[in-house]
Amino acid sequence: MRCALVGLMVALGFITASFFWLDVPTAILCRQFMQHLGPLGHRLGSPILVFGESLVAFILVLQRILRGRLPQIAKVTVIACGTSLSTFALNEVVLKPFFGVPSPYDYFYGDSHHAFHFFEGSLMSSFPSGHMALAASFTGTFMGQSKWLFASLATAIIIAAAVLVVGDWHFISDVVAGALVGTFAGVTAAVLWARHRAGYQPL
Repeated sequence: MRCALVGLMVALGFITASFFWLDVPTAILCRQFMQHLGPLGHRLGSPILVFGESLVAFILVLQRILRGRLPQIAKVTVIACGTSLSTFALNEVVLKPFFGVPSPYDYFYGDSHHAFHFFEGSLMSSFPSGHMALAASFTGTFMGQSKWLFASLATAIIIAAAVLVVGDWHFISDVVAGALVGTFAGVTAAVLWARHRAGYQPL
């Protein structure tokens, strides 16, 4: 618990420092890559990722209904998809509208200030990153299940975070905040699943 609290404080501190001192300079530096990486954003946009996870979960649940069982890793995958989709929905419908931070695109072309506009945001707002919330919650659910799979997914998330920043889809603070939200949700799901498997009985 102490390590988790320390990690949380460090992450919040980095998000704050990044928001005020790193976000805009980094976005300006990476602006040249915006047009070149644009097509990748259309191929890996949030709707595509949400559809992919929903399809995977549907297929596995259907297999469970038809066969009456699922391998352990498949069960965790279903939980990971559900956790990821729920976290994404919370992020898009609640957190983004609450913080109201414009995206780098709006900053450059919409004459928007990089600041918090509380309760004035929309689904197009930037903070926290929905992509990272989606991916980090999915990955966090596999904590304690398969070391190589967890490591592979974590590596993919780091690469994706770099691409989101370099492509100017998100500021650094957006990505870190999205990862923080997603990790919290995913690890919570992993702990609850571990307790369920251990036969934990709440008081």
